[in-house]
Parts: sequence; C-alpha cells; structure tokens
Amino acid sequence: MARRNRYNRKRRRGGFSLLYKLLTFLVICAAIAVALTLFFKVERIDVIGAERYTQQKIIDASGIQIEDNMFFMNKYEVSDQITSALPYIETVQIRRALPDGIVIAVTECNAPAAVRHGGKTWLLSTQCKVVDSKALSAAAEYAEVIGLTLTEAQVGLPIAVTEECAASESLLRELLPLLAEKNMLADVQQIDVSDGSLLTLQYLDRFEVTLRRDADLDYKLEYLLAVVERLEVNEKGRIDMTQEDKASFIPAQG
Repeated sequence: MARRNRYNRKRRRGGFSLLYKLLTFLVICAAIAVALTLFFKVERIDVIGAERYTQQKIIDASGIQIEDNMFFMNKYEVSDQITSALPYIETVQIRRALPDGIVIAVTECNAPAAVRHGGKTWLLSTQCKVVDSKALSAAAEYAEVIGLTLTEAQVGLPIAVTEECAASESLLRELLPLLAEKNMLADVQQIDVSDGSLLTLQYLDRFEVTLRRDADLDYKLEYLLAVVERLEVNEKGRIDMTQEDKASFIPAQG
C-alpha cells in the first residue's frame, strides 16, 4: 500500500511538472507574439536600384505601410505585387533592416527585345516577360525577335508561344540575359530564331552573326566580342560562328 501511494504521488508530481512546462512554453510564445506585435514595426522604407520608377511608386506597389509589422509581412507576396504592377522591374528583393526598416532592392529591364503580334509591338524583358506594348512600327527601335509566334501577350505576364516555338522561347530565355550581362543587347537590331538549327543576330548595324542553336552561347558571345574588336570600325559583313572553335568573317560586297 505504501509503495502504491508513493507511486501515485510521483505520478501527480510528474503531471504537475508537465503542466508547468506546458504553461511556461505557452507564456513564452504569448510573450514573443506580443513583442512581435508591439515592436518591429515599419518606420522607414528604402528603395535601391530604381531608375525608371520613382521610389514612392515602388513603395505604393509593394503595399507595405508604415506601422506594418516587419515579421508578419509576406516578402514573396510583396515581390509579386511589385513585378505585376510595374512590369519593367525584373527582380525584387525584400530585406529587413532592424529595428524598424525595410529595404526594397530592384533591378530593372532597360534594353528590352521586341516581338510583333496582333498588330502591336510587344516589348520583352530578358526573362521573356511582356513589359510594354507599342505601335507595330516601334519594333525597329529594339532587338526585334523574328520567327517567334505568340498565342497571347499581356503586359506584366510571360509571353505565351505556339508549341512549335517552345524551343525558340527557351533559347531566348538563355540568350537575352547573356546579351544583357555582356552589355550587348542594346547593340543587337534583330534576333532571328526561325531556323530550327541556327540563330542569327544583326549586330552593331554592321554584322550578320550566325551561330548554332545548340552552341555554348556564353562562350560564343565572348568570342564574338573578341572578333569584332579585331575588325576595323568601318568593316561590315557576315560573321559565321557555326564551327566549333572558329569564326569566319565574310566582308560585305560593295
């Protein structure tokens, strides 16, 4: 009997101990929740990387308000809101600058490509997102993509292409960021993806450059820059880069 009583007392003490630990845990969680609610409120919002849009326009698109709680904010949702409302913005990063700041870092699309569809020119970011629409004749002012058939184009959304053009779209998604990274995109007048095995660029208003679609584009573009560097500034013609480690320059006639 005595042994049973001792066992029951131990069980009660164990139950009280577990209850105490649980209550302590709940109190701590409640304290943290109250602290997060009362403190860490947004008092300032800084925007970096913006040129096309004003800081206030980006802040308005973000939906972030002064006094919002920093830790209850969904950064991915904020990023999507900005890129949807302001299509020329390519990427968004949201950072907390404790104790009371938010930093919105953006990169913008400054030299888009263009494709004609439905009687309009649609401007594309390097990620093939539609950033703007213009008159059909405006395509000549950008790197115009030839041979890509769209099924739908809407500002703020990625392009939609026919099934036959899916490989060409993938090629563009690889090519355009590389051209932008090497500061070449603004010097490209035309990108022709109509050939199933070749890619043709009109470059610097002087050269027609031909590459294989399955080539190492990063390497080939660096090679192209080196080739152009060695040519005279008044030379024009074709640059054939379809061979593995060789480029052939064929001067224009006349």
